Amino acid sequence: RYVALLRRRRGGLTSDAHTYIPPAADHPAHPDNLWRRLSVGDGEALLVRGVGGSGKTRLLLEVASLANDLGWHVIHVLERPTATVAELSAAVLASDRSVLVLMDYPNELDGIELSDLDEQLLPEVREAGIQVAMLAAARPGWIATSPPLGPFNVIDVDNSNRYQGHVAYSIASGIAPTAARHLGDAEFRRLIGERPMIATLIARELERRAQQSPLVPTVTATIRSGHLTDWFRRRLNEDGYTSERPRKVADLRLLATPLRVAAAIAVATPNDRATVLGNGVDAARAVGSSEPDGFAERTLRQLLELGWFFATEDQITAIHDTVVDHLMTEVIDSDTHNGSTVNGYAVFTASFRRPAALRAVLTNLQHGRRRATSGTCRMSRATRLHGDLSGEGASGQATAEPTRDLDNDLRPG
Repeated sequence: RYVALLRRRRGGLTSDAHTYIPPAADHPAHPDNLWRRLSVGDGEALLVRGVGGSGKTRLLLEVASLANDLGWHVIHVLERPTATVAELSAAVLASDRSVLVLMDYPNELDGIELSDLDEQLLPEVREAGIQVAMLAAARPGWIATSPPLGPFNVIDVDNSNRYQGHVAYSIASGIAPTAARHLGDAEFRRLIGERPMIATLIARELERRAQQSPLVPTVTATIRSGHLTDWFRRRLNEDGYTSERPRKVADLRLLATPLRVAAAIAVATPNDRATVLGNGVDAARAVGSSEPDGFAERTLRQLLELGWFFATEDQITAIHDTVVDHLMTEVIDSDTHNGSTVNGYAVFTASFRRPAALRAVLTNLQHGRRRATSGTCRMSRATRLHGDLSGEGASGQATAEPTRDLDNDLRPG
């Protein structure tokens, strides 16, 4: 039911769908326990806290399915197009049923302040006699800044290594049975890591390789656990590109041209293909490629083949925001090690010719900066980059909002 919605949501994964694996029955974040609290309260609001790729969105949709099956009206508020509290209130008041409002990352909803839900929305719907409940998800880094949460009470997902590892392994072993058989249980578990979303992407690449030739644990032992960019490097090297990490602390960290182009493509998403590819072409040109158009086209094709990004009729989108995090982190870590800004500016300033791309870059930098304190990405220099880029003349154009479509924005899943 929610596949179309997931495709619109930045980061929604719709392929390789798997049976939901809940935490222990007595865990507060079990869908049944969340729904029990939401369905009996008057304006009950819960905020699920968990690191990137830990299954927050899937948990929200599991609860949404319970609500839908019981006849509730489900409204999912998306980041784009923007919606205000007044518009959300109008949508809730128009319902003739109990209403569940879902919000992924409410800190990224430009038109909604959570305190306004307490002061405006809840009093209005209570006066109208409509039962409403709200369920949201956010990362620990943002919540650690003590923002006003309005009516929301925080509930932690099961972030234990045991549960997350169990989910990651269950998903990955279903995606990559051949790879799991080649590598053996211990090495397979080590490679996929303990974050379900990352494990999904790594498992796809492992299975692709296993279908071509047997995987050997002594070869894969050099690959870091749960690290996407190691796999991208191996793919680039296979296709004739080079990428090196410094062997000594004093050595410069060389960032391969395809990796820089991939990062430029990533930060321009979600956007239409021409905008995303154009960003890659400009980055390839900036780093000295003799064939920037072909280079960017090949890099985008590889990203799509790896399953890190997917293409719909109208746009290119990252399969999950952790993919964008990883690629941006590679660029920023490289410059940090080298005491330079060369890679960062080649990647991020490629967007200056395209307002839509620049807007996506600024949004991704802002998201990365918010996520940095959660331990899910290391973007300590994102604040400086965001500030420098925001000062460019083109940024004024990039603030223009798209045409509002309230029906699509707030329509139940």
